[in-house]
Amino acid sequence: MIFRDTLLAGLETELTGTDFRVSSELPWQSGEVPLYVKNRKFIYIDREEAILTDMILTLAHDCDIYEQQVIVNAYVSVDAKNEPADTDLLVETMLKARFMVTDQIKNLCEVQTEITGDVEVIQFTYTFYQISNV
Repeated sequence: MIFRDTLLAGLETELTGTDFRVSSELPWQSGEVPLYVKNRKFIYIDREEAILTDMILTLAHDCDIYEQQVIVNAYVSVDAKNEPADTDLLVETMLKARFMVTDQIKNLCEVQTEITGDVEVIQFTYTFYQISNV
């Protein structure tokens, strides 16, 4: 879980002095409520998901080329009515965090926001691309 560990360490440093904290726990559900909804202003980063796609296959299979995508989701919730003053800084920092993972050909981060009742959940989906031979 190199990608997750890199994001955890980097974000913990970058968000020092803000209203937000980074949790080393995985985002799980307690009953029907996700942990990140219960613990507002705590960032939870999920396990990595890897997808391997064929790019160039050879007859001998000794030098096949693959594209590897690693997807990591991060979640944080805030009060939808009274957002913390540091929320914009949080989003900016989370978007820039994709560059903390180096040696990738492409690093992306998508942001989705969902408001349910008085809770705003912000989900960050990091996708890291690398070309490799397996």
